[in-house]
Amino acid sequence: MKRIRKKITPYIKKYLLRLNFFTGRFSEVVWLIGDGRSGSTWVSNLMLSQQNFRYLFEPFHYKLHPLTNFMEPHYYLRPGSHDYTIKEVVQKIFSVNILSGRVLHGKSQFIYDGLFVKDIFASLLARWAYEQNPDFKIILLLRNPFEVALSKQILTKGHWGKKPIKLLEQKALYEDFLSPFESLILRISQKENYVLDMILLWAILNYIPLKQFKKEELYLMFYEDVLQDPNKEIEDVFSFIKNKPVQVSLSETVVHKPSFTSQKNKKINSSAANNTHWRDKLSNETYQEGRKILEAFGLDKIYNESGKPDKTMAYMLMED
Repeated sequence: MKRIRKKITPYIKKYLLRLNFFTGRFSEVVWLIGDGRSGSTWVSNLMLSQQNFRYLFEPFHYKLHPLTNFMEPHYYLRPGSHDYTIKEVVQKIFSVNILSGRVLHGKSQFIYDGLFVKDIFASLLARWAYEQNPDFKIILLLRNPFEVALSKQILTKGHWGKKPIKLLEQKALYEDFLSPFESLILRISQKENYVLDMILLWAILNYIPLKQFKKEELYLMFYEDVLQDPNKEIEDVFSFIKNKPVQVSLSETVVHKPSFTSQKNKKINSSAANNTHWRDKLSNETYQEGRKILEAFGLDKIYNESGKPDKTMAYMLMED
């Protein structure tokens, strides 16, 4: 009997997903983008605890999903361009016409009330996809770039994409955004400093969507703000999604539960929002060079020297 159930379960799952799609259960699409090690899995868990979304976990991961493994890591597509191969891939993902244990993360249910997609490799593709699907609610999650870089350094076996210098090989990306930063990218790459490479990558991956989107089109969320006051931040993002005030009630269990991608034995602690221990792990030279990278992109005002975010400054960058 168990053998029969194992054989038919994938077909039932696919049938239920298609049924939800064709009955409009996935008409509300929330897309969380950001760099790796930014707390996106934990923030996803907070949001998923408040609505019955079907969760798609990193479908654009070039290493771990056969549907998108032909794409360059951090693939850029110029808004307005006609790439029917990518369009077909995007349509398959957002219609949930996929069946992968890793992408279809979480428990399967019969009925859903929306689609929640989380990805760390889609930031440079998001504007193009948004123009194809203007009803998408897109959230850009940011975290202190120094903490992101140090976290990636600890988990070097993670798939964080190629070095920033490889992004220069994408012609459209170079022409549209990276040509003014070519000398900086080449100079930092020659240093062979992993932390600086990851800070530079963070700058590119956040600078581009900040310049592409208008304030009303993209919701900015800061990991540190969510740590400090999770209920307020999740209420604010759901108010953006629903276009009306929303109240949420996060349980302590959900808030303090680390994501499955967290470092082993790590627990979520709100006091971490104000810590500056990351400074002790950096040489002064690396820190100052990192600040220069952020300054070159106009991102140095988004996080002050103690690592505290300023959403107002980020929105000012979007309005330039």
